[in-house]
Amino acid sequence: MCISPLTLEELETLGSFHYSSTNESITYNYIISPLLNKLVLYIPKYIAPNLITLLSLFFNFLSLYITILDIGDSYDDYLNRITCLFQFIFHFFYYIADNLDGKQARRTKTSSAYGMLLDHGCDSITTIIVCFNMSHLLILGKNGFFSPLMFISLLSGFYFITYRQYYLDDLYFGFINAADEGNLVIVILSFFGFIFGGKFYLIEIFGITIGKWIAFFTFIMAIFSAFISSFYNIYSKKGINDIIIAFKDLITFYHVLIYPYLFNMFNKNFYYDYFTLIMILISLLFATQTIDLQINIVINKKLKYSISSIIVNILMLFSYFIKSEKFLLIILTSCIIILLTELMLLVVIRSLEILNFLDIKLIKLKPSQLANMENNNN
Repeated sequence: MCISPLTLEELETLGSFHYSSTNESITYNYIISPLLNKLVLYIPKYIAPNLITLLSLFFNFLSLYITILDIGDSYDDYLNRITCLFQFIFHFFYYIADNLDGKQARRTKTSSAYGMLLDHGCDSITTIIVCFNMSHLLILGKNGFFSPLMFISLLSGFYFITYRQYYLDDLYFGFINAADEGNLVIVILSFFGFIFGGKFYLIEIFGITIGKWIAFFTFIMAIFSAFISSFYNIYSKKGINDIIIAFKDLITFYHVLIYPYLFNMFNKNFYYDYFTLIMILISLLFATQTIDLQINIVINKKLKYSISSIIVNILMLFSYFIKSEKFLLIILTSCIIILLTELMLLVVIRSLEILNFLDIKLIKLKPSQLANMENNNN
């Protein structure tokens, strides 16, 4: 859990980092981007893009709060229409703000490595919140194949896209991708819940509810658009040897993919009673590893296994075979505390280091930045 400070060489690499991104999304390029180009003109120039990024995360927390307020920890009850309406509004605002920060950064010429880290770090947390919100909206339950499917699909999909960026130095979004079309689908699903009522997702087609069909197709899309496409890109640009190295790098991530299913197999009763706790554990494991990977991208550092992640993976292995509920709760709670502590330290320490080195403020542009911006405009 000890986080060593960044070296001067790593900080200098971070200072010269150039963010490369390719977005071929039909939705973004022909609808969202033109809209945001007009909307960004109404934002005061002294507002830092980072503040807009944090605002996007705030909208997601509001959405999660409304969902919990409605049905709490239940994954078998449907959301009322007002909750679905708030999910629709807050996620739409999130999507706008999540793209608006980049527009503001380019407008004010204040793009930085920290801006990318904050943006993608918030997206990591957002992915977790969306998993919980969609699992409740689609009424996926706590038992069986479908219950953890939304978590597995979205968490792993985001990680593999980030890993592709780490390996190929380019964040690529295809014609149809999770960041744009995927968010649009989430907005539509929430809107349908408002129009038709939460019970809509309990309607069965061929013996399976609409909500579970959506979770299944989300998984299929994640497999093809994130996992297969990422490794195909690595293979086509780097070769088979690098594919083997890539699989080696993912060793500490595998528990995010298989843990819920193996736990359900070995200890079904505990899995059902503490489903949310288990989902929080794999979500935090995803978040710490994804954010650490993003930091490695901007400082051009080789990926190393986090000691905390290794410890948690080992403890998770033991949890399969423990039947004592009390002991299992101690193990799961300990893992969550370890990961949450590392995540908080990672975010706080790295933020202080990077903001200090780049000499920028978090939520408001410095007078010198505003002056440079005006000079550039003139």
